Amino acid sequence: MSNGTLSHDLSSVNWKEVLLIIAGGAIGGLLSWVYSITLGLSTVLAGWQAVVASVTLGMGASFLGVYLIANTDTAPFYDALGFAVLCGFAWKPIYDGGAHLLTRQLNNKRSAGFLRS
Repeated sequence: MSNGTLSHDLSSVNWKEVLLIIAGGAIGGLLSWVYSITLGLSTVLAGWQAVVASVTLGMGASFLGVYLIANTDTAPFYDALGFAVLCGFAWKPIYDGGAHLLTRQLNNKRSAGFLRS
């Protein structure tokens, strides 16, 4: 980090891995929709809108869960992919955990004097 900006070399990112992790989240999101339909749980959205929302939320949750919240070692790739599917399935706790983590980090930076209230 220099001058308050993030410095990342995106050429070193394994984009195939990232896309497969996100695809795992999409599968998990789809499974969460199937699960809710199977149990007869009510949803705010109906039909294809619920499917799209579940899949999209699962995709985001897999990225957040694997790379940011758990900082998963992706070398055993199928383990990481399985975790991505699980994150996609349980997308709500992943987003809640991410929000909690962000709040905690911001509070730590404020108390250390890096951020103003």
